[in-house]
Amino acid sequence: NSKASSAEVVAAGVKRVESMVREKDFVMWPDSNYAPWNKEVSLYASHFLIAADKSGVKVSLTAKNKVMGFLSKWAVSTNDNISAYALHTLAIAGKSDKDRMFRLYDGKEKLSLLSRARLARAFVEIGDRARAKTLLANASSPSSVKEASFLLMALLELDPDDNRVLPLVQYLQNKRDRIKYCWGTTEENAHALL
Repeated sequence: NSKASSAEVVAAGVKRVESMVREKDFVMWPDSNYAPWNKEVSLYASHFLIAADKSGVKVSLTAKNKVMGFLSKWAVSTNDNISAYALHTLAIAGKSDKDRMFRLYDGKEKLSLLSRARLARAFVEIGDRARAKTLLANASSPSSVKEASFLLMALLELDPDDNRVLPLVQYLQNKRDRIKYCWGTTEENAHALL
């Protein structure tokens, strides 16, 4: 009875998420056919598959193509949170939509902290560190584990010595249940680990 290697566990996770890709969106379970109530779930699943693919884990061409189609459609959403996350993940995939990124950047004053952090990561991916810095220049204190996680990732990519990095790590540690060694929800656990 041998334990599975971490590579096998990751590959199995990728296959599981791939099994939830449909024509127009993800589904919540492999044997269902309805999309999640919250687009954020599908965006997170897309992010997972793109990040896995970028790190060298085999993702099926069919799943990749569908995910890229979803992301391209969601990037032009009128919901800035959806658009910013889609643009972030497209940039990670090396398929940035610069036109839409610049349009969203032009309205940066109305973007949430979460959207600014995601968009900043997209700008870092295309080498535009100046816009990324501007998006994060007045980043306020996070109000959630998700915000703290994306802000921390953006700052680490932009400037690991930024004086906001350690307080963000401390924020995440303080949000963790000290007895159970986890955060409050599956989503919080995933973002904190990310």
